[in-house]
Amino acid sequence: MKKLTKKLLHELAISMPIIDEMEQQNFMGGTFYYDYSGNYLGSSGPGSDIRVATNWGTIGESIGFSEAAPSVVGGVLTSMANSIGYSGTVGVSYYDDPGKYAQAQGGQITYNLGSPSFGQDNYYDFLCTLLHENHHVMTPEDAGSSESEYYAYQYEMTTFAYSQASDEYKTHAINAFNHYRDKLGY
Repeated sequence: MKKLTKKLLHELAISMPIIDEMEQQNFMGGTFYYDYSGNYLGSSGPGSDIRVATNWGTIGESIGFSEAAPSVVGGVLTSMANSIGYSGTVGVSYYDDPGKYAQAQGGQITYNLGSPSFGQDNYYDFLCTLLHENHHVMTPEDAGSSESEYYAYQYEMTTFAYSQASDEYKTHAINAFNHYRDKLGY
């Protein structure tokens, strides 16, 4: 049997990693609630879906994220993106390619309203895509290249959000990462 020992708080502070605010929020988990303006209201219960409160000031009455109006979706995605360091507004649009999640051009992130993310409303799937696109915004020198995509997928796959993403999203990211890795000969 393993012997358990106690540590003093200052000893733990030296040996344990610091968890930033975003990771703390994500460790709490549950359904993520936002209002119509995109303000984060809190999380509750099991799951990792996004819901939009329909009654001001309460999360008791809500709709699924994919049921919300595009302007509300844009507000929620902007709030999520701002929490990871993106300073702009996330646009929303329908793309001809339903497999395309989002894009970053000229420092602007635009999310595809027809992307597979809206089938599950998984908070972490959306967050991974925003992390990926924000990586492009932060590294504009190689924008549009296969190398840029490779490094953006590599980055998102090292985040806590990726560990919580849906299996479908993880499969998409791994396949895309492997495609760019093979294309580049890495």
